[in-house]
Amino acid sequence: RYVLERRGLTLHSINGVIAGWHCIWRIYRQRIGEFAQYWSATGRQWKDLSQIADPQITLVNYINELEQNRATPACIVISCTAITVLFKAVGFLESSINGQILKQTMKKFNAQVKKELKEEPIWNMNLLLSYIKEKYKAIKVLNELAEIHRASCEFNKDKSCSLKTGTKKGL
Repeated sequence: RYVLERRGLTLHSINGVIAGWHCIWRIYRQRIGEFAQYWSATGRQWKDLSQIADPQITLVNYINELEQNRATPACIVISCTAITVLFKAVGFLESSINGQILKQTMKKFNAQVKKELKEEPIWNMNLLLSYIKEKYKAIKVLNELAEIHRASCEFNKDKSCSLKTGTKKGL
């Protein structure tokens, strides 16, 4: 909000930008809050953000700080995205933020996140298959119970009973 105000946006415009982020704003806000703690720990203030000589180097240093603090690869990727959005809001160009150094730094984190995403659907398919099997068994039992409920009982001469059902079994 502070950064957008410094660029001269009106309150209505700022709210529009934030509303445009919808639900992802919560994640961005959390990651930008973590960056704010890092930024103030280095002895700088928000007003210094627009005077950064190279935003790419600042972002790479922050990513290395996150890695040293044992952040997950997904957290690092989301943090990079959130800080990139912040730097764009400050007024930095895409080319000055997403340079070759940042791309090389992010390669391993993106690969780790992709690996996790590739493994997840296989596990979900197995879970889904077992769920479908369980539902099939329940439906089969329910059909048999409905068949028994609709059946009529006839007593035979030898004092036994037989069930007459409307469905035909076999040929």
